[in-house]
Amino acid sequence: MRETDTLCAGTAGGRAERRRGVALILTLGLLFIVLVIAFGFAISMHIERGAATAHYQATWARQAIFQPMSIAQREIQHHAGIYPDWAARKPHGPFESNKGETQKIRDMVPLVTNYLPAAAGIRPVALTKLNDLYWYNLFHIGGAFREELLNQAGIWYDGNPVYVEDAVCATLLANCSGLLDIHVVGRTNRLHGTSPAEIQVTPLRDGGAVSATRNITYMESFPELRKRAGRDITNFFHYSHFPVGEYWSDKKGAIDGAAYVGGDPATWKNDSILASLDAAGIHDIAQQGIILTNMMDYVDADFEPRNLNAPSQEPVPGFNEISVKSSYTCERTSPTQCLYTLSLELHVELFSGYLEPSASAAYTILSPRYSLTPRVPNAGFANQNRNLNQAVNLRSPVITNIVVTPLFPPQTVTATFLDPMQWSNTCQSLVYDINFPNFRLAKGSDQVDRFASFAWTITNALPRLPALGETVTNANVWARTIECLDPRFNWDINNTAQWRGTSVRTPNSNNTWTVEYMANPANETDPDTQMYSANARFRTVGELAYIVYAPWQTIRICSQPGRTAYHSVLDTFTLYNTNVTKAVRGLINPNTEVSAVLDAAFYDMPIGPYPGATGERRITVDVSLLADAIQKHVYVSPGAYFRNVSDLGGVTNLFHDTNLLAQVGATNEFLRESILRNSAGLFNTRQQLYTIFLVSSYVPEFPDDFDPVSKGAPGAPGSVDSPGIAVDQDAVRVSERRAVIVFWRDAWTGDSFTRFFKWVDPSDFE
Repeated sequence: MRETDTLCAGTAGGRAERRRGVALILTLGLLFIVLVIAFGFAISMHIERGAATAHYQATWARQAIFQPMSIAQREIQHHAGIYPDWAARKPHGPFESNKGETQKIRDMVPLVTNYLPAAAGIRPVALTKLNDLYWYNLFHIGGAFREELLNQAGIWYDGNPVYVEDAVCATLLANCSGLLDIHVVGRTNRLHGTSPAEIQVTPLRDGGAVSATRNITYMESFPELRKRAGRDITNFFHYSHFPVGEYWSDKKGAIDGAAYVGGDPATWKNDSILASLDAAGIHDIAQQGIILTNMMDYVDADFEPRNLNAPSQEPVPGFNEISVKSSYTCERTSPTQCLYTLSLELHVELFSGYLEPSASAAYTILSPRYSLTPRVPNAGFANQNRNLNQAVNLRSPVITNIVVTPLFPPQTVTATFLDPMQWSNTCQSLVYDINFPNFRLAKGSDQVDRFASFAWTITNALPRLPALGETVTNANVWARTIECLDPRFNWDINNTAQWRGTSVRTPNSNNTWTVEYMANPANETDPDTQMYSANARFRTVGELAYIVYAPWQTIRICSQPGRTAYHSVLDTFTLYNTNVTKAVRGLINPNTEVSAVLDAAFYDMPIGPYPGATGERRITVDVSLLADAIQKHVYVSPGAYFRNVSDLGGVTNLFHDTNLLAQVGATNEFLRESILRNSAGLFNTRQQLYTIFLVSSYVPEFPDDFDPVSKGAPGAPGSVDSPGIAVDQDAVRVSERRAVIVFWRDAWTGDSFTRFFKWVDPSDFE
């Protein structure tokens, strides 16, 4: 029985032991499972933590790149001026790094090569600047600008050195302001500079890129341009932006609106035109009024001046010189009586200095009556009212030579009185008044010139009285001659500022007063007497140079030897209706350092006296002479950049160099002015365009032994002269990011925008 009890007890105990063993195994199994799960979770968390850290670092580096972008834009605003005097640069001042204590950035040559044109003044300089490109740390910048940057980054700053985990950055700027927009240029024949599409690319070694991309509607980036063109690009860019219809006023120190003179004169605003003339340097109110009237005559289609009592811009002749020729004959018919005969001829010289495209035109002098009133003797000589031979034909000069002066000799018209006048008396001298009221010149139904009143007192004297049966004659005597200073200013024959008497007749040549007046440097006259009026709307603003405002003075758009002053009408007037067009693409900044671009602006440009003139000379071989003269003006005297397009008129290297002008065929005033008249519409000084390379990298921490003074740049932390605390050579940079932007800036206002932004993988060009 004991054995049985013992056995039963042992059996129960064994089962208990076995239960405890199972529990242990289960516990260990569960623990193992938990450990496996925990280990997996730990590994997962480690991976997630790494991924989160990498994402954090990448996000930090990605966000940090906008700080050097701000720095680059600030650098441009502070160091660009009218036009940047640098082709490429890194930020200066507090953003310079100490290259002895910093680490150079990985090779950026492929990136710079792919995003910049190969122009001598751009890509090669940028590649050279890469040798000086080092990291800098945004949060260890010295000087007062530190607080500004930290505030921009959203970090509180109490004035103490800030050493926190952050990013290091680098920036390289390249000036692309002076390039051609491949989307616009080279699309049509070269005419008179009315559209940037006229800019010829034939002389450019990469000019074929235009034809290669002609059917491509749009290219956003420079690498795309290179790819589509299938070649390296030197002189072209993929974007441009030029505001129009405004100019920079030095008087106001601000932008002002140009007067619109395109289209129908009915749409012009007279007050705006007068203000623009004042801004251009013509301050006399009377002269401004003359110009306004003559501008309207220039563009209208008729030949009738708007105001016959004012200077005329119509391409018609004007009264220039008037003479009376007389013959006085006495025949003694009895001891107490003589038979006298007076014959008169009126000679009217018409001056037509206009370069008139029409071959000929018929003109008529209209003066229905003349009156002759005797003064001596008082008896036997009745008042005469006679008809003048009215029909007078004058052929306008045919333009065959535009070099010889005078270019267009005055045309002499002889109008004879129909009847000799006879009377009986004894008189050795005859004094009489002759008057022509409402003396007019007409072309068809248009009155083109007139005098309100034309009256002279003339004396004819015989050498002696004749004997009985004898005849004594004082024949073919020029009894009176008057000459006009400028036939466009001739409406008041009694005005001594317009007409004067002279003893010297100058038929078929410039009269003595004109010659004397133009020879006096103090009068600042045009160098010759040629004139032009289109009788059509303005094609270029440069045509304002044809408009007369004072005797032998037209608006000047360029300086001349001995006369440096000129009028800035190329800016104060515009043919762009700014209600429709605010900006255009494809123009050229004349400050460009790329000489080939300036060559393109002048290549195949016509040199002629007026738009469309027969025999216009085209500039091809000598085109570099003009570009070289402009660049010499800009770059030989540093800072002599053009603020307005009109400043081109002050390039004395060009407009005072008679040898150069002769080489390009600009041998007189009209031809010289055609250089600007036919090119100014292709220039605009407002665009500044930059390609900016940005690099940022996350720095997790600084080494324990980092000493910002000994290992940093000169100057204590936070000092104004410190160019920044350098990053230690051993600092670890991760998550590097690179970007390229195209940045546009207005040279006048500083307004700007980012046109293009692209993240670039560093491996893309390695």
